[in-house]
Amino acid sequence: MDISNLKARRLASSKNKIIVASVSDVKILDQDGKFSKSLGSSSGEIFGVCVTKNDNILYTDRKTDELYCIDMNGKVLFTYSDKSLTCPTDVKVDDDGNIYVVGRMSHNIHMLSPEGKFIKMFLSEKDGIHRPYFLYFYKEFSQVMVCCDMDDSFPLNGDLPNQDS
Repeated sequence: MDISNLKARRLASSKNKIIVASVSDVKILDQDGKFSKSLGSSSGEIFGVCVTKNDNILYTDRKTDELYCIDMNGKVLFTYSDKSLTCPTDVKVDDDGNIYVVGRMSHNIHMLSPEGKFIKMFLSEKDGIHRPYFLYFYKEFSQVMVCCDMDDSFPLNGDLPNQDS
């Protein structure tokens, strides 16, 4: 497979694998970049991708407004959707396995349990974010960076917001 034809949206890695979120599926490459298999096909538009500590793949579909969790064989372990999550563009996992899903058009970030159950609204427009696109946790999770609408950023220092809600 010609790697230039992957139409990659996002990349993630796990041990000796490279995970590629392309427009319509998730591709697994070996450490040398050679195609291994396609997983998690979608009729929507795959955008964000990350890998959990258990080597499961999380990916977002921004047209169907869903988060998928699949194993390395493509078996769907769970899905998550909510009317308050639209156009999910990124997904991250913290050290405790909690999942953070960025809703670009809903102007929020959902915090989920490792099993994909809603815990709380991590950030929303009330906190000052508008059209968030990417989420990044800095070392030891003492800082969070949310990139909004591709040209604004929203840094958070110290304690994470809304920890009591």
